[in-house]
Amino acid sequence: MKTFLCLICLIVLSQCHKVPPQKEQKSKTLEKLPSVIIEGSSLTKKNISLDCIELKNNKLQDNFNFLKTNIVYYSIKTINKNKLNDLEYYKSFLVKIPFLNFLPNDFIKSNFKFKKYFKEVENYGDCHIGEFIFLNKINSRQNKAYVLFNTTRNEVTIWYYDNMKFDPNDIVLTYSIKGINSYYIVKYSEECQAFVPLE
Repeated sequence: MKTFLCLICLIVLSQCHKVPPQKEQKSKTLEKLPSVIIEGSSLTKKNISLDCIELKNNKLQDNFNFLKTNIVYYSIKTINKNKLNDLEYYKSFLVKIPFLNFLPNDFIKSNFKFKKYFKEVENYGDCHIGEFIFLNKINSRQNKAYVLFNTTRNEVTIWYYDNMKFDPNDIVLTYSIKGINSYYIVKYSEECQAFVPLE
C-alpha cells in the first residue's frame, strides 16, 4: 500500500512539473523575436564563429577574435533607402544597437562630425557608410565609429576603429591606444559570412 501511494505521488508530482503546451509554444516564440527593433525594422544579431575557416596561425586567430569584439553584424528586415543620407538614421542604429557605450555629451554638435559615403565592397556588396568622428577622445576609446548598411544583403554592421580605409580588394582598419596604432587588413568571407583577417 505504501509503495502504491508513493507511486501515485511521483506521478502527480511529475505532471506538475511538465510545461503546458501553450507555455512551451510561448517560450519558443520568444526565442524567435528579433533582438532589436529600430526605426520600425526588426534586427537579429548574427553570431560569428571561428569554425568557418582554417586560420593558419595563432596571430590570425587572435586577430579574428579581436575583429569579433569590434564589429557586430545584424540582419535587418528592411533598410529605409529614403533615409540613407540622414544623420539621425545612422545615429539611431549606432546608439540603439547594444554594442558601444556613449557619454551624454558625445552627440553634442561641437563634439562630433558625421560623414556619409558609398562603397562597393568586394564579395560583400553595396555599402552606405556613416562615419562618426568623436572629437573628445578619452583613453582607449577610438575616435571613430562606423555604421554600414549593406543593401545587397539586408545587413547592418557597426565598426569601432580609429580609421577604416577601403582599398579595391580589402579594408585596412586602424585601432589606436594612446597613440600606438595596430593595423588589420580584412576581407569579406562568404564561408564565414563575416570579415576575416588576411594577416
